[in-house]
Amino acid sequence: MGKSKTVELPEGEVRLPRAENMFEATTIYFGKNPAVSLVCDSRAEAELLVAIAQEGLRGPISVPTTEEGCRILCQSLENRLSSARAKFEELAKERAGSDKLREQVTELLHRWFIHGRPT
Repeated sequence: MGKSKTVELPEGEVRLPRAENMFEATTIYFGKNPAVSLVCDSRAEAELLVAIAQEGLRGPISVPTTEEGCRILCQSLENRLSSARAKFEELAKERAGSDKLREQVTELLHRWFIHGRPT
C-alpha cells in the first residue's frame, strides 16, 4: 500500500461537506458548538476518514499518504463492511425469529466486527 501517516480522529458526530464545495471539500467536521475541523490532503482521504469515523472509531488512525491509496483503501473498506453485513444478516435470518431480534443480532455482530467482542 505504500507510505502511511497517522491522523487523529476526534470525538463527535462527523460531517463532510459536499464535494462541490470548493473551499471545504477536503475538510471534515467533528461535533458541534464549536465543531473541530480536520483538513485532509485530498477528497479521497477525507472520504476514507469519514467512512472510518462513521463506524465509531476515534483516536489515531493510519491512512495512506497518496490519494490513490486512500481511494483504494476506502473501496476495500466499503466492500469488506458490505460483505460482512450481508453475512451477519444471513446468520441472523437463520437464527432469530422476529424482525426486531434479527436487526439487533445483525447490529451486535457488526459492532463486534468493528470494535471487537467485549470481554
